[in-house]
Amino acid sequence: LLTPSASADNWRTLDYGFTVQDFQQSWSLGHYENQHVKRGLLEFLDLRSQSLPGQLNWVNGGPVLWQGELTSSGSDSLRVSVSAFSAAGLDSLWLLPSLNGQELSPIPLLASPTGGQELSADDGWSTRFPRPGTGTLSWRLRALDQAGHTRDWPVGAPRTLLLEDPAADSLRIVEFMASNSSTISDGQGDFDDWLELVNGSQHTLQLAGVALSDSPSQPLRYLLPDTLLGPGERLLVWCDNDTQDPGLHAGFALSANGESLLLSLPGGRLLQRLDFGASQTDLSWQLPCDAGLEQADDPGAWLTAADPTPGTSNQCLTVSDLRITRLANSLRLDWSPSGGTLWRVERYPAAPWLGGAQTVAIVSQPFWVDEQALGDNQPVGCYTVRIITQP
Repeated sequence: LLTPSASADNWRTLDYGFTVQDFQQSWSLGHYENQHVKRGLLEFLDLRSQSLPGQLNWVNGGPVLWQGELTSSGSDSLRVSVSAFSAAGLDSLWLLPSLNGQELSPIPLLASPTGGQELSADDGWSTRFPRPGTGTLSWRLRALDQAGHTRDWPVGAPRTLLLEDPAADSLRIVEFMASNSSTISDGQGDFDDWLELVNGSQHTLQLAGVALSDSPSQPLRYLLPDTLLGPGERLLVWCDNDTQDPGLHAGFALSANGESLLLSLPGGRLLQRLDFGASQTDLSWQLPCDAGLEQADDPGAWLTAADPTPGTSNQCLTVSDLRITRLANSLRLDWSPSGGTLWRVERYPAAPWLGGAQTVAIVSQPFWVDEQALGDNQPVGCYTVRIITQP
């Protein structure tokens, strides 16, 4: 590593006639001597290192701690580790935690040397312990040596770690309405915009600090208060910019022309973002049948619902009693869509060169499509009729 630089130093060779070969011979643990140079570089460093213990005297400086770390170890435990040393010998090390300002019981660490080449490897202490809850965990480490001296780490303010509820990833927005004229009113009798959250986990969630927003540049516009949401339970939040009203009223309103809707966990981690288009009055955007939460972030999984379901399960998408009857020169299609959902009936021509899909009807109630809608006197061939949700 040093040879290229030493070789490029022409001035060095003018000093006592030392050559590059002299430099290479001196760079070893073996003995090297040439004129006034009595030791090689590595030889000198090695001898100095061996002599230091006999020249140093330990004083009562107390324990020394460094490289402290507290990390998540799976979904239900934490791991704390630190390197520590005392000339008098260490007696014990402790983690001193507090959660949301409330002091918790100290947690002892165990000596855990790993036998590595670095001192920190031989001086390691660590332990694992259950997650104490959710919120802000403040912590510091305290060492006691056998001479009775203590030392805290870090010096000054304690370190902090934000503990999210592992089940919080199952919290999602599953329905919202950006233009409410008569669907549902709040406690003040106002028909305001609203959204619905659902807890898809098997655990009760603490929603304090969960953030809602309609602005990607300001994702923390409204923070939910201290609120518990049980497994499978739903929570309705009014989006009316009336934060002084009793209940859950976010500090923003939704735009019927379309915008974004964001859900973030305490600490700011974005959990869900929905970008929606223009809304029709009293039609909600809905994740059908409370589909798997992994679909909640997929715009293609959402649809507009003619019968919104605030506070109850979202409707499932089903088409039942589908019957196709052949008539003289056309077909008749009878079917019963699930109520409350807009469906689009499309017909595909018998041959690709006859064009693409043609919308036959958009319906929300049990409906039948007659032969005029499907088209009279169509060419002979195989036709496809598709029934899909109307976005």
